[in-house]
Amino acid sequence: APVLLVAVTAWVWRSLSRAGVRVDGGELVVNTGLGRKRVPLSRLRVAGLRVVDLGVRTELRPWLRLWGTGLPGFRAGWYRLRNGEKAVCLLLDRQRVSYLRSDDGLSLLLSLERPDDLRALITASAR
Repeated sequence: APVLLVAVTAWVWRSLSRAGVRVDGGELVVNTGLGRKRVPLSRLRVAGLRVVDLGVRTELRPWLRLWGTGLPGFRAGWYRLRNGEKAVCLLLDRQRVSYLRSDDGLSLLLSLERPDDLRALITASAR
């Protein structure tokens, strides 16, 4: 049993260390560590990228984990939000969260270092 616990812990740690957000070939790629979601930049609404504080915008807080990881200070995967939306989340900070919506209704909650860079890429892809 201890060997199994070590193996599972190592697998989870390795998976979570791969989590991140990047832009590749005109797509936003969100790697939650346990899965990957690709969204074409052209499908993201420019006006939909808002930086929010989940302490203030409580309706956007992840409420029910559907598939993913929830650790203190880290949430990654598919969640149901308090407002009922289904969202892909990659959260490290709850006070500065980038909230996006795609044209087909997908919500994303992401901790981004430079959300304005993504906003510029989305704007450029809409032209």
